[in-house]
Amino acid sequence: GPWDIPYFTQQFPEVLANVKIGPMIGETASDGLAATFADTKGLVVFKSSDVQAEAWEFLSWVFSSDDLTLLWLEQTGLPPARGDLADSPMLSAYYAENPLAAEYARYVGVAVPPAMITQTIDVQKSMGVEMIEAIAFGTKDIETAIGDSVARTNALLGQN
Repeated sequence: GPWDIPYFTQQFPEVLANVKIGPMIGETASDGLAATFADTKGLVVFKSSDVQAEAWEFLSWVFSSDDLTLLWLEQTGLPPARGDLADSPMLSAYYAENPLAAEYARYVGVAVPPAMITQTIDVQKSMGVEMIEAIAFGTKDIETAIGDSVARTNALLGQN
């Protein structure tokens, strides 16, 4: 992901010379940019919060400032979820100096977030333990690991 670019720039610059950022591989061809995975981060202001107004004021300030958007991008390498990233005059100098990051920016507008469910973290942890770790460490064959992961996910979602 875009967060890896600064690390590889510093540690393994020769690797970046051979990296091509592009679309996810799909079953069918696309006329435009193919949709890709959005590694979204959430933000919540609880209804029960005693500081809802202050939280909203802070968030409004953060998201209304182009200077903070640029600072966020420069400090983290993570593109904000804006549809104008690749074309924004404010970000053009950054992307001119960071062509790999510019390629990621092209796909932000077609990125699709994971399922928006309250059990997302539990499901991801379950998939890691029941499926990915089990296959990686050879404790289960692929079919069993996938079956166990599906069963655990269904249980988490109340679909047994």
